[in-house]
Amino acid sequence: MKTLLNRVLVTLLVLSLLLSAAPQLFGTLALAAEDGSDEVYKDMKIGVMSDLHFQVAQGTAETTVPAMLEQFKADNVSVVMITGDIGYACEEAEYEKFWTAWNSVFPDEATAPEMLVISGNHEFDRAVFKKETYEEAIERYMRVFKLDELKGDEVTA
Repeated sequence: MKTLLNRVLVTLLVLSLLLSAAPQLFGTLALAAEDGSDEVYKDMKIGVMSDLHFQVAQGTAETTVPAMLEQFKADNVSVVMITGDIGYACEEAEYEKFWTAWNSVFPDEATAPEMLVISGNHEFDRAVFKKETYEEAIERYMRVFKLDELKGDEVTA
């Protein structure tokens, strides 16, 4: 399980670094449409956020994150990629604050952008410091981000 998780996390981290380091690639990135055609998604916009560090105590994330999300909404992004460290101390209240910010900007799930969440070290700090098992950390992460199960290399929602 740890090996699978490590492979998934490393792959997603590399992808996020490539996407954030070379945004000019999006103008020429061709993706196959669901019907298999050669359609190019010229209008795809990806917003990238990282190290939000919501805390149980009031912090800056409560104002900066909604402002970033509002900018993504104004820019009509298709996908919001969050590359780790949504919370600070692995407390569910921190993730609830994230969802409060998200839902305040995108109240209608049908019109909200897709969300790709990649875990960071803060999502697993409690496991690293032996305050919980990795399995408990994964279970919490999947619960707060509404993920149903892990299947091979794929996480399904």
